[in-house]
Amino acid sequence: MSQLIPVKVSWTDNSSGSSNETGTEIDIYSDSPSFVPNVPVDPASGVLHAWMRLRPVAAGEVEAQFNVELPVTFVTVRVRQYNANGPGPWSSPAGHTFVVTPQSGTNVPSSPSNLGFAVVGSSTPPPPPVTPPPPPPPVGGGGSASNYVFASQFSGTQGLNQWSYLDSAGNNLTYDSAGAIWRGDELYLAIWNGGFHHGASGSFKGAVLRWTAPSTGTAIITGSHRLYEAGSGATLTIKHGATTIYTQAMTGTTVYNYSETESVTAGDVIDFILTRDATGVNNNTSLAPTIQMTSDGSTPTAPILASLTPSTVAVQVGGVQPLTVALSSAATAATTVSLSSSDTGKVTVPASIVIPIGVSSGIFNATGVAAGTSTLTATYSGVNKTSAATVSAPVSGTWNNIPAGYSLLNSHGHESLTSDGWQQFDNGTGSSVVSDATAPVSPPSVLQQRFPAGLVGGNGGGGSNYYGFPAPKNACYWGFMFKTDSNYENHPVLTKIAWIHTYSAVAADSNSNQLFLGMEGSGPFFFTANYQNSNIDNGALAGLPGVLGTIRLYPASGGEVYPGQWAKIEMVFVPSTTNVSQDGKWLVWVNGVLIHQLTTLNTGRIQPNGVSHITIWGGTGTVKQRDSYIWYDHSIVYTP
Repeated sequence: MSQLIPVKVSWTDNSSGSSNETGTEIDIYSDSPSFVPNVPVDPASGVLHAWMRLRPVAAGEVEAQFNVELPVTFVTVRVRQYNANGPGPWSSPAGHTFVVTPQSGTNVPSSPSNLGFAVVGSSTPPPPPVTPPPPPPPVGGGGSASNYVFASQFSGTQGLNQWSYLDSAGNNLTYDSAGAIWRGDELYLAIWNGGFHHGASGSFKGAVLRWTAPSTGTAIITGSHRLYEAGSGATLTIKHGATTIYTQAMTGTTVYNYSETESVTAGDVIDFILTRDATGVNNNTSLAPTIQMTSDGSTPTAPILASLTPSTVAVQVGGVQPLTVALSSAATAATTVSLSSSDTGKVTVPASIVIPIGVSSGIFNATGVAAGTSTLTATYSGVNKTSAATVSAPVSGTWNNIPAGYSLLNSHGHESLTSDGWQQFDNGTGSSVVSDATAPVSPPSVLQQRFPAGLVGGNGGGGSNYYGFPAPKNACYWGFMFKTDSNYENHPVLTKIAWIHTYSAVAADSNSNQLFLGMEGSGPFFFTANYQNSNIDNGALAGLPGVLGTIRLYPASGGEVYPGQWAKIEMVFVPSTTNVSQDGKWLVWVNGVLIHQLTTLNTGRIQPNGVSHITIWGGTGTVKQRDSYIWYDHSIVYTP
């Protein structure tokens, strides 16, 4: 198992008055193997690798923590703050570097458990390492009882909280931080915080979630599971070492519950294994086990309140933000958790939430009322958990990033499916115009895309294309407002939400290449920049060889958008001079923050149907469990 060092970054907030920040951005450069998955950085090469970017933190935050994997000799950090006008300068041109001294031999001290940084906008050396206090013990009762709740303890670190992520051949899965998912070496083989999927190619490996007993004692294993897709397709097996203690072939979408009690010794493993059935049908299942562990032979006590997540909430006036209340184990009876807001004039929540028997968590919505802050509290059996909520004014309809010298080509309020050069693309799932008084630019008409329950991944909600680009148009600015429903069910891979269509050559031809913005995560959402159906080589940019069908050009980075809240998206596209000149540009802003800045693309010119709101759910291998919606308010196009 890899050894990880937690690194804490701290800085001084130097914003004031009109320059008050809305967030802080952190960049990291290191030779740790975790810096680029499976590709160690060579500091002796003399070539700086691109900075790795953490997700931005909220305004007012002055510290953040991340992990680096040993062996490591240096970590370099820089920070910058941003507001509605864009990002400010980095803390220093080269960042702040902490050198980790390599050690060898058997009698030397172990590597430090924490590296301290003080990033305050100057080039002063960082302070000496600071040893953090020991972590609090796991919650629980019944003498020396501990509770392990996978839904709230899922992480990107193997072995953290006793949970590990493998395939059925015994290989560790690889963590994809952008998608917050563990992936294997076969198609769809993955584990995420709400489910897992077996392999769909090669040897069709199973997905394995493993819990390792920290000591000798009694383990009570409870949870539930079901298929996301109707029909037979997979089997869940639970093993204690080599012994099967539970197995269930799943059919339909029936919910199956399990409760097993096992005597364990330190180092024993409990494996939750998902395998496909003999028909070869691909499927995935929910995954929410809880293990109550005692080391003194006593019976674990009833579940207690374990968490309220997320710990910080950002919501717009009139918007909603889902929060999750988690118990330490599955409820043995219907459990009522009380909810409150310290300032109901800013944020409102329901009075309570009921967690049904056999379930360990529940979801409720916080609603923004007015700009300001409030503390949200969940209470059960004398235990309180809190979340800090910040309410902001609705997103502005001002288009801030139109390049100089560009002129208006189209301004469309989506009052109809076919007007102003826009044409409907409807695959039968429900593309329509509806009314939404909260639309920030041109209420009440908005374009609605519906993803119905039962939709198979790789299909979409319809959309609309703008066909007004006169030839040749070599560049464009495109801005629009975007919102999901408050309980949007995202595909485990992504949802494709916006496209720029180009030819495969500088001159028009019959081949089509497309840039698309992909929405990832389960809320808040993040965006990736992608190039699809390419017969133009961008392999060097993506770090992959040759010409590929779909290339992730830029990972998810910043620009968080929350379910049920309007967000402003702006793009600037400039094609490359030739198909190999690597001077094409694609810039993306979310709510005024520049999140993608690609300046070395190979592309063709814009096609007549240059931009579109065609939405596609996935990815394949997953079926929607509930209706979901995406809305667009006002699209604006400028060209040179």
